[in-house]
Amino acid sequence: MSSRYWALHDNYVPNRWSQSSLASLVLTVGCLVVIGVLTSIALTEKSTAKRNSQHLGDQVKIAWDTSNDLGDPVSDEQSKFVLVESIPLYMTYNVNATFGTPLYKAWKDLLAMATKSVDVASFYWTLTGDDIRVNSSTDLPGRDIFKLFQDLPSRNVLVKELGVVIYNCSQLAEDLEKIFLSYWVLGHYNASIPDPWPSDFDTSINTEHPLLLNMSGVASRVYISASPPSFCPAGRTKDLDSILSVIEGAEQFIDVSVMEYFPTSRFTHPKRYWPIIEDALKQSAFDRQVPIRLLISCGQDTDPAMLPFLQSLSALHQPSQNISIEVKLFIVPVGNQSNIPYSRVNHNKYMVTDKETYIGTSNWSADYFITTAGVSLVVSQDVPHPSSVGQTLQEQLRGVFERDWNSQFSVALSDLGHHPDCSFTERPRKTAS
Repeated sequence: MSSRYWALHDNYVPNRWSQSSLASLVLTVGCLVVIGVLTSIALTEKSTAKRNSQHLGDQVKIAWDTSNDLGDPVSDEQSKFVLVESIPLYMTYNVNATFGTPLYKAWKDLLAMATKSVDVASFYWTLTGDDIRVNSSTDLPGRDIFKLFQDLPSRNVLVKELGVVIYNCSQLAEDLEKIFLSYWVLGHYNASIPDPWPSDFDTSINTEHPLLLNMSGVASRVYISASPPSFCPAGRTKDLDSILSVIEGAEQFIDVSVMEYFPTSRFTHPKRYWPIIEDALKQSAFDRQVPIRLLISCGQDTDPAMLPFLQSLSALHQPSQNISIEVKLFIVPVGNQSNIPYSRVNHNKYMVTDKETYIGTSNWSADYFITTAGVSLVVSQDVPHPSSVGQTLQEQLRGVFERDWNSQFSVALSDLGHHPDCSFTERPRKTAS
């Protein structure tokens, strides 16, 4: 499949460590944990890797040779995928609502499982400095962080997050570790993006050759995609391509929950129109008549410029013509928790269809796929056997979407009116008495 990135006219270059036993990994999608927004973590049971580009050839090797007749990598492990969530304080759902595993429990379990190293890729993580009013040259702040992890259940969670923990899938963990190592190398002083990337970073797991595995008794196909294109060595599916592939493969429904949706660039000047994802959604609704539901976050710090784009999509909803594009806003009530900027908001970034699930770390606007680092997990699963135990990942994620879509926190654009916790509405003006 040809890549849509060529249409962007960006000069990005498209493009194995020693076999180790990685116990588990977790992709936590923008998860707020006390003082950091964590985007991915791999917990390993291997000797600590040397973070030096001169030794990458010894660190990175293809860890499997087994493949099926199609050349797809195959895992013989019994893997388990579990959704994890953080639900902000003062959010009350229906008494019958179901939830993912609490995020703090997932953190504690994974940290308890680690025996030799913990690798974290994070959007930001403040250990010292003005953000937490600490001026210390010791490791005490770092020790405090792990103590704070343990105290999470007794603290007020302010951000709604969703991620997935993957147990007992060493090949996928090793594949994610390659992405971590690329970040580590680029974190060196005066580092530059390789052109091309060394073959040590190549992967054989992608949209054309997903990892075949047994996930809780269900035959599943899984791969990890990444952005931006310049961070994608040979074999790595680009994040935008994975989103478009999932959209184009849907036949019965497309449900999307994302914090921000802009068919434009956001952080470049001048801004540019970027309708790639929007065009794919519209084409699915018009040409294949696939029903689409978009659940977009709105908080007090949300950019109001997003509203016209959502309204234009909603205006295309024509059930009589079998064209269904519904848009709702998900608004986390602020209450008396307004002292932390960009909190009290839904940070979810996922998509679920009748064919696949997509859980990512990027908002849906141009910059997140062109110039910002991110990862996503794409999973497709067979219909489970009647004897299978538990829900598939798709069923779990669809359940989360239905819960939020039908909750009191979900508001149709036409019903928005004045809402004090959403920036899309004007606040009442004070009049002189």
